[in-house]
Amino acid sequence: MFNRSRTLLLYALLLSALCVGQPEGAAPSAQKPALPAWAEQRLSQKDMTSKFELTHQLSPEFLLGDFNHDGQQDVAVLARHKGSRKLGILVLHHGQQKIHPLGCGTAIGNGGDNFDWMDFWRLGKSRSTKADALYVGREGSASGLIYWNGANYVWEQVGD
Repeated sequence: MFNRSRTLLLYALLLSALCVGQPEGAAPSAQKPALPAWAEQRLSQKDMTSKFELTHQLSPEFLLGDFNHDGQQDVAVLARHKGSRKLGILVLHHGQQKIHPLGCGTAIGNGGDNFDWMDFWRLGKSRSTKADALYVGREGSASGLIYWNGANYVWEQVGD
């Protein structure tokens, strides 16, 4: 039978084993998911890096989903247009070179051309296409669902 001091010692050892490699005072955390290699490669190309910079001001930093409903995983990342400094989202469809800016100086529905108002984003579902969509908004205020209609991205107002 363990006494109290041995039990505390075992807890301390277990906790220290979980925290190995963590900065002092940091709690153990799961490893952050990485962008798919094809998306990293596309986002590092000169035509993209000359216009946009990725931003990490919201969590998660990117979303994965089948946005164009083709059965392949696409990527959405937070970015800022270098010239205008306008915030938005860049969507990359797997296997395609085109980047779809939402915000970042390109207006979309009630979201406008600058998503500085946005304080959350997450994966959603389009009611009309049943494909993955981007649910964006501001807590206690407006929100919208951005989805691919087969030709381009459209805004569906969800709340205000």
